[in-house]
Amino acid sequence: MADRIARIWNGSSWEVITSTAAAPTAVANYQSSAPSNPVTGQIWIDSDNDSIYVWDGSSWIESSVDLSAYLTQSSASATYLTQSSASATYAPISSPSFLPAGGSASEVLTKTTSSDYDVSWQTPIMPIYAHGRTLANGTAVYLSGMSVSRSSAGVYVYTFDVTRSDTNFSVLATPAAAPGTDPNMFVHTFTNSGFTITVGVGDNSGNTDVSTDFAHSVVVLA
Repeated sequence: MADRIARIWNGSSWEVITSTAAAPTAVANYQSSAPSNPVTGQIWIDSDNDSIYVWDGSSWIESSVDLSAYLTQSSASATYLTQSSASATYAPISSPSFLPAGGSASEVLTKTTSSDYDVSWQTPIMPIYAHGRTLANGTAVYLSGMSVSRSSAGVYVYTFDVTRSDTNFSVLATPAAAPGTDPNMFVHTFTNSGFTITVGVGDNSGNTDVSTDFAHSVVVLA
């Protein structure tokens, strides 16, 4: 209707919602108890909880929409949302059909074909745990996942930001060296909290390497 006047259905026709005697079947009452001697189509708003009721001729019918049917999805025992009283609460997804069963700790989901949702559990390629680049004086150009300190000439102690539960990691270290410089890098002292890199310079002719400060890059795989 174009007049934008609120109306209510009385069972056979739409009536204007008003509190005048001209339309007694559409009186809206705001009170804590149900109105006495109601007429069909009469509205009562419960002041205790703001629920809206309509008299259907024999009883008060709550006109509020029950949202539980819209907020709860039950399929293959998977509940996505539940409705409790007047507030919606989220429930964890249980056995969703789009995830494959099985899988072991640390495995990841990997696409197996171009089809939607076609995934399987796979052992991941060894990920990068930490990485960065360090200057000869021990100053970090940038580091991610670890910090560094130069304990003496050519000796760099790396400490992980988060202590690991094991020492099962690999370290790739590359010196920033010009051709003919002949640096050697040694990774040692593996612990849950980090490792040490020692840089030595020799001539590959049997002479003992001399610990020397050297800029280098480091990648930790775990």
